[in-house]
Amino acid sequence: MALGGSTKLIRAYLTVNKQACLVTLTKSHLLWEKHDSKHDSQMAAKAEVLNETSDGISTSLYTYKTIPNPIPQENQCTINLKDIIAVKKGLTLPRSNKAKYIELTHFKTNTFCIHYVNKLNTHKWKNKTLTVECGDASVWQEWMDTLQTQIDSPELAHPKNLLVFVNPVGGRQKGPKIYSEKVAPLFQLAGIHTEVMETQYAGHAENAVKDLDLSKLDGIVSVGGDGMFAEITNGILRRTMADEGSEDIHYTDDIVSPNIHLGIIPAGSTDTVAFTTMGVIDPVTAALHIIVGNSISVDTCGVG
Repeated sequence: MALGGSTKLIRAYLTVNKQACLVTLTKSHLLWEKHDSKHDSQMAAKAEVLNETSDGISTSLYTYKTIPNPIPQENQCTINLKDIIAVKKGLTLPRSNKAKYIELTHFKTNTFCIHYVNKLNTHKWKNKTLTVECGDASVWQEWMDTLQTQIDSPELAHPKNLLVFVNPVGGRQKGPKIYSEKVAPLFQLAGIHTEVMETQYAGHAENAVKDLDLSKLDGIVSVGGDGMFAEITNGILRRTMADEGSEDIHYTDDIVSPNIHLGIIPAGSTDTVAFTTMGVIDPVTAALHIIVGNSISVDTCGVG
């Protein structure tokens, strides 16, 4: 499977979801190639680490037996690094859709989990997990460090600091529950620092953004319906125009685009904005779009 000429950073024979695989990490993708079970015991004990040289060509530090070839296409899998949510050492034990992580001490060494976005054909996104076992502690540490460095790269534009406004009365008053049970665990998994504010009155979010230090934020998230999102959008537009020296927005003005991302978690009655931008009304999908830094430009207009 070609990866657009991406340079190999590291390669090793690892066990992925209990299947022996040749795993390759490049600057843009993670690729694993499954092998026939008769080779599993041999390959599980091998490791090949590749270093990137100054001319961009990867060289092998160790030499092993020839890799079985050809590898059937159906045995090749790949993940774009932008779609990786987190890398965690230990095993993942699901409990009511909430992942718990176990530090590896006595029972399962040299194992880590890769959490990534699984994009379904229905526009829905889900959090999926790969469990990876390494035969050697030094290989395990190399993979943990290299993977973390790559997914923390500024080029991937994963947010690190978010302000979250939650509307406790909009829709069916499920905003706080949707956020705490479906969204917050994913933000925590991704290592995103959040400041959460429950709105107390109509216009609260719009007023709050007037005095914010936006330089410390990667985005503002609305947990509510279309009205809540419109309120935050108005507040950010007014704040941006004020920063440009205009006291208020006039329809004859050239509106300056805000230099901050806005996210929406559907928790309202109709959630039209969420549906038109994502193709589905689903809080988990919306949270994953935010986590991986996915964005789309939208037009704004006023009626008056």
